[in-house]
Amino acid sequence: MIEYEFKATDAKGLEPLDEWYVIQQVDLPEKMYKAIEHRARKYRNLRTGRIQIAPLPEVIRQDVLLGADLTAAVAFLKGSCHMSYAMVQQVFKEPMKLDLSRGLLCKAARKVSDALGPSYQEPADRLPNESQVNIDETGHHDNGKLYWTRCFDTTDYSLFKIDAAGGWRVLEDMVGENFLKIIGAD
Repeated sequence: MIEYEFKATDAKGLEPLDEWYVIQQVDLPEKMYKAIEHRARKYRNLRTGRIQIAPLPEVIRQDVLLGADLTAAVAFLKGSCHMSYAMVQQVFKEPMKLDLSRGLLCKAARKVSDALGPSYQEPADRLPNESQVNIDETGHHDNGKLYWTRCFDTTDYSLFKIDAAGGWRVLEDMVGENFLKIIGAD
């Protein structure tokens, strides 16, 4: 917060109020991330001479370099914003001055994808039991390879499936071979 006031000579005859005219500016901080160092003390066993290391919490050992918020940011940029790994890498390198390898970014995105697996599987398991499923698909290329994005829409939820396969195989995989209810398609 920066306050501006009249100089004493300019404020002559004026009563200062406990009120302010406010203009806010939003800017990026000088450093957009924080590094937290986790240290596990080493101990020497006096009898054997072997070194033992105090245990780190499992969540710290799993995250290794990227914390939960930065991992989520990688997944957001890759998934929701449809950025390539090269572009995600550039986003972190340019404004944030954080040089991350593409391999690390890929590992972070995979970690989030794996964590979301059960959230996807629950409605996927419900799909064959729905009374009506509306289905639509669209093709798109990724690195020159054709993929299909299918939307399975029910009254309660929509489920997307991206697959390189075309045709009925994906439909059978999702709703089952013996689906005898209503399928809506364009």
